[in-house]
Order: sequence, then structure tokens, then C-alpha cells
Amino acid sequence: MLYMCENVLMRYFDDFVDYKDDKKTILIIGKFDGVHLGHMKLIEAALKTKAAERVVLMTFEREHDLILDKKDKLELLEKCGVDIVVNVSAKSTLYGYTHERFVKEVACGRFHAGTIICGENFCFGRNRLGDTSYLAEVSGIYGYRLIVVPMESYDGDYISSMRIRGALADGDIQDANAMLGRNFYITGKVCAGNKIGRQYGFPTANVIYPDTICKVRRGVYASYVWVHDKKYNALTNIGVKPTVACEDNLLSESFIYDFSDDIYGEDIRIELLRFFREERRFENLDGLFEQIEKDKIAVSDYLGGSI
Repeated sequence: MLYMCENVLMRYFDDFVDYKDDKKTILIIGKFDGVHLGHMKLIEAALKTKAAERVVLMTFEREHDLILDKKDKLELLEKCGVDIVVNVSAKSTLYGYTHERFVKEVACGRFHAGTIICGENFCFGRNRLGDTSYLAEVSGIYGYRLIVVPMESYDGDYISSMRIRGALADGDIQDANAMLGRNFYITGKVCAGNKIGRQYGFPTANVIYPDTICKVRRGVYASYVWVHDKKYNALTNIGVKPTVACEDNLLSESFIYDFSDDIYGEDIRIELLRFFREERRFENLDGLFEQIEKDKIAVSDYLGGSI
């Protein structure tokens, strides 16, 4: 399947076998789960190298625990200047290829790579037997230039998608954001709630937490909420509402400061900035909203706003 991204600047192929072009390319290979700072280094290396060649990015799809959903990932890659994205699904026949076959038939045979760019820890092919040493060894045979990009570090350790997911699960949102190079966020349509918060002067924009996105620590966060391309300061709780009625689905509830519009059914984006406290069950609603008033003040002070 082939479709164009919205502004028709980047092409996307849903399977590597759909790509049919005989022009030389700069081929970037990696998982690109989350498109973190380490991934950005690979793209930067390609753009520095680029002359007339197209930059083709091959990404290996993950089905669960995503840091970034597919649509947002493609939009971000497009903004980065990638010309073509080729997806490798979790069920792709490519996973049965040996590393020798991958280089000969895919990297060079299908993508006509004049340059291959990957991270220093990149492994590929059946049983992950291929690595950067093998790519260097056969580069002369196939006539491509190999660029191996060192791993990016943060706070004394390498940045990885696994490390970012761990930080999100622990509530270390500021560390996760630093490794991503942007704020972690979720998107979704505002759905109707039980309106109990409104009765206490605390209306919230509720979004069901996407089930394909990796889970963050349950609790209260300082956040930004984007509505119609405008950013607002907000207090967001991610959890199951244990005091009111324990939900089956994880829910994001955002109190948006200085905001009163009706946005039911609208798509919003919630960027998490800092974790404040864990979600907990209160004896009654009065106790819950007493604590929420304290949270409102603490989050507002952090965001530099007014309440």
C-alpha cells in the first residue's frame, strides 16, 4: 500500500515490497520507536550527506507499548526532512531473511543504497546475526558507503526506547522528555464523563488512554493541552478514578486553566511535563476535591500561571 502524507512531501510504503525505484538512495535503518534523540542523530547524518539522493528510512513496526503512534510518527519524520518511509510490519517476511540476503536483495537490490546509515548497536537478519561489522565488510562488494552513528547518551547512560518506556512507567516524565527531545504526549477525542468534577467547579476534558501506547505512572501531572492548535496549561490525572468508580480503561482527565469551551468530540493532545503525585482512593468526594484544590495550586505554580 502506498499513500501520500498530508502535505505531499513524504511518501510512505506499508511494506518494503511495494517500493519500486531504481534511483540511488541514502538508506537509514532502525526501529525508530518514539523517534528519540538517538534516532534524530541518524536522520541528521543522512541530511548532512544528502545531495540529489532520496533519504529512505526503513522502520520496524511495533504493535504494542508504543511511545508514539503511527500517524504522529509519520508526521514527525516528515517534519525532519525524510523523503520516504518504508514500514516493516511485525508479520513481514523480511524477518525470515538472513543478513546476507537482506543486504544483497533489500538494502542494495531494492533500495539501491549508495549510503547506509545505522546506529552502532544495529543488528539485523535472521537471529540478528548481521551487524555493523558485516555491513562494513561487504560495503566494497556492493559499492555503498557506511555511516555508523554513535549512540546518544543522557545522564551517563545510552538513550533507548526501552529506557524511555521505563522512565514513563516510573513517572520520571522529565527524564523521558529529555531523552525524546520533546514532550511525551497522547492524543484522543474528548468523551463525556460523569460530570462530578463540574459540580465541584472542576470540569475536565476526558480522553481514553490509547491502548497501543505505553503506560505512564498513574497519577497527577502538570501538562499542556492543545485544542485547535492552541496550547493551554492544564492539570492532568491519568488513572482509573478509584474514588468515584474504578474504570476498566485507563483515562486521562485534564482540568484546563482559563478555559470554558465545549470540546466534546474534539481531538486534543495532552503533553505531560512533570509528575506530582500518585493516584489514590479517598474516603469520599469531599476529600478528593480538597486534594484536587491543592493540586491545582501546585501545578499552576509550576506552570507559572494563575488559578
